[in-house]
Amino acid sequence: MRKLIEVARSEDAIVAGLANALNLENKAIEIGENANLPVPIGTKRAHEKWRKRHKDNWKSQPSQGRGVMCYRFREGNRWLRNKSLMTENEYLWALKVRANVVPTRVTMARGTIGMNTNCRKCKEYPETTGHISGHCRAMKDLRLIRHDRVCISLTKAAEAAGYRIMEEPMCKFGLEKLKPDFILCSGEGTPCYVLDPTIVWDDSPNRLRKAWEGKVKKHTPLKPLLKQKYNPSTVQVYGFVCGAWGTWCPKNDEVVKILGLSKGRVRDILQKVLCDTIRIKAFMNH
Repeated sequence: MRKLIEVARSEDAIVAGLANALNLENKAIEIGENANLPVPIGTKRAHEKWRKRHKDNWKSQPSQGRGVMCYRFREGNRWLRNKSLMTENEYLWALKVRANVVPTRVTMARGTIGMNTNCRKCKEYPETTGHISGHCRAMKDLRLIRHDRVCISLTKAAEAAGYRIMEEPMCKFGLEKLKPDFILCSGEGTPCYVLDPTIVWDDSPNRLRKAWEGKVKKHTPLKPLLKQKYNPSTVQVYGFVCGAWGTWCPKNDEVVKILGLSKGRVRDILQKVLCDTIRIKAFMNH
């Protein structure tokens, strides 16, 4: 196919004229597209079509294609282009996590009958990557470490932005109690922000969005209490949702503006989340 295109683009006027009359280049590109072959260098239109076809094929996979639509945020993919950000072992495990091919019991049982797929630790639920990373009791300590590392990054940003930080305050109103991760305030007459980070298994953009909305709904009842206690100009409630695969919820953008987070800081947060997620390899080794 590459040779045909080179002939079609020949500097020889006679050869180029003949190729043009035969529509040689377009026919070569069409052959490649129909065969799902890699596109030759220099054929931008064909290259874009091939990339789209490859992505659509990836999305259509019932298991390996889950979460593909969450990968559009560039800062969450920086590690793919810069392997020096991880060790070789971490990089390979990150690829396994992203492709959902970690050798869990559910993954290894595909195509077989009668194989036990329950979690080898808790014995209660199917052993999927999502269960190990987000729910299994055996991984609770690692999940707390992952969550706390995100909180530390946000705390440093809030301090640099000049906010007074109240970490995990117990807020009581009536018979109810709520404990968000942060309340940020600069003093009377200034905005007050309730911020509650979380990390979810990111197999779809809707899961990220729903997690963000859930955090906002949970802590919105604190608004009257904080208004009375701190006399701010306004009280705003935000979630801060990262995907376990190092993906990003677009609704976090407002928090980025409030805290003045740079792209580099966001990239570091997402990479830490992904690196902490791939610690599930310790689970697989026991």
